[in-house]
Amino acid sequence: MRNSDSREAARGGRACVGGRTRILDADTPVGSIDRTVLAVLVLALLAWFSTGAWIERHDGLAGFRRGEPLRVGYAIEEPFAFVVDGRVTGESPEVVRAFAAALGIERIDWVQTTFGSLLPELESGRFDIVAAGMFATPERRERFEFSQPTFRVTRGLLGRRDKIGRVAGYEELARATTCRVAVVRGSYEESMFRSMGLSGERLVIVPDALTGRACVENGLADALALSAPSVRWMAARSGDASIVAWVPEVGAEAEHPEFEGGIVFRLEDDALRAAFDRFLDGYLGSKAHVQTVAAFGFAPGDFDAKGRFTKR
Repeated sequence: MRNSDSREAARGGRACVGGRTRILDADTPVGSIDRTVLAVLVLALLAWFSTGAWIERHDGLAGFRRGEPLRVGYAIEEPFAFVVDGRVTGESPEVVRAFAAALGIERIDWVQTTFGSLLPELESGRFDIVAAGMFATPERRERFEFSQPTFRVTRGLLGRRDKIGRVAGYEELARATTCRVAVVRGSYEESMFRSMGLSGERLVIVPDALTGRACVENGLADALALSAPSVRWMAARSGDASIVAWVPEVGAEAEHPEFEGGIVFRLEDDALRAAFDRFLDGYLGSKAHVQTVAAFGFAPGDFDAKGRFTKR
C-alpha cells in the first residue's frame, strides 16, 4: 500500500461504488454510506424482480406451470380414494383432477401410502398435497394447512348385524365390553376410541380401510369405525348380507357431530393452498361437482355447498 493510501485508510476507509474505489474520510457522515449501499441494493432488487426470479420463488405454482408434476399422496379408503383398473379415483382425487385441469397442470403423480404415513410423508416432501378424505382436526391444523372443506360427514360403523345392530353409536359400542373395534392407524377414530379407554385386544389397529373390512368379514373384529360415506359404500358392496352399516339418524347431529375435511398442504405452501381455495369457491356445489361426488355415494348433505362450511 502506498504511503498516501495508508494515511487515508488510517483516517477513514474504502468503498467500492460503480467499480471505482472511493476513499471515505473519517468525517464522512454514516448516513451518506447507508444511502450509497441502499441505492446499490435497490438496483439489485429491481434487476431480480425484472428477471421474474422473485415471482417464481414466491408464486408457489410456477413449477407446475413449467410442466412439473403435482405429486398427490393418498391412502385407500373407499369412496374417498381408491384405485379402479389402475386409475386413482374417489371423492378427493377427482376434486384434485378438476383443480389441475382448471389451472392447466398437465401431470399428476399419484403416490399411494398408508393412512398413518400420509402426514409425515407430506411433511418430508415426498408429495405436494394429500387427497385422502382426511378430517381437519385441531391437532392436524397445528402442523398443516387444509383447503376449505370438500366434505362434511358423520361417523359410522361397519359390522355384523348381530353385533352393531343393537348399538347407538361409538360410546355405546365402547361400553360393550365384548366388542372388538377395528380402526385405521393414525385416524381420528383411533384417537377417539383410545380416549374412551379401548386398548389391547379390544382395539384392532389396521393399516387401511380394506384390511379393516377384511377383519370384520373374517370375524377378527366386530366393527370397523370409519366415516358414514365409507361404511355405507362398503356395506352396499359386501357379498355378505350380515355385514351392515350403522350411521346416525337424520337430525341426530347433537349426539353424533359432523366432521369437516379436505385437501391437505404443508404450512409453507400457502400459495398453492390459496389457489386451491379460489378454485373451490366456484367448484363446490356446481353441477360438475355434484355429479362427480354423487357417483361415490355422496349426497348434498355430505358437502353442504350452500352452507359452505367453516371458513379458514
